[in-house]
Amino acid sequence: MLLYTVRLVSHFLWYARKPRLEPFEEISQDYRAFPWICDNNLHVNNAQYLRLMEYGRVEWIARMDLMRPILRGELNFVAAGTSMLFRREIRLMTSFSMKTRLVGFDAKWLFMQQDFILGDGPTAKIAARGLVRVQPRTKKGAMSVDAFFTLAGYPNLSSPALPEELVHWQSSSEASLEEIRSFGGTRAA
Repeated sequence: MLLYTVRLVSHFLWYARKPRLEPFEEISQDYRAFPWICDNNLHVNNAQYLRLMEYGRVEWIARMDLMRPILRGELNFVAAGTSMLFRREIRLMTSFSMKTRLVGFDAKWLFMQQDFILGDGPTAKIAARGLVRVQPRTKKGAMSVDAFFTLAGYPNLSSPALPEELVHWQSSSEASLEEIRSFGGTRAA
């Protein structure tokens, strides 16, 4: 827990020094598949994708100039759903990049897409894609997305239409959430 917190705070402070980001601007982070993020199959371990994705979202939050409200405890973010699709493996010691961008939002959720890219230019290929729904929160609970963007200095920001892929995923997520809510412990394990 301590190592995780130190690592996250150091990333946050590093990213906060970069230029301010526009809400729909894409972030690119470069990585290499070092042995400590690979598994016995000599490719990036599936859990490491989620860790790296968190760094992408931390950079987005830091570069939206939200450090003060976060440090004062007025704002935090909860990843409330993630979907991963793996297309190509990222082999040991291979260079890759991760692209993070806000795709859109509704009244409650920020929807982010995070792609792991092998190569660059016209020969680049997506190795994996993560979709994440994130909820801004205060000490009192969920914060509306409108209030969040007002706090970030973007009042009256409107969302582009969500891609079909994300609409289907959100619908499926809501159906799964209803299933989880109705679970009463009566099912066999």
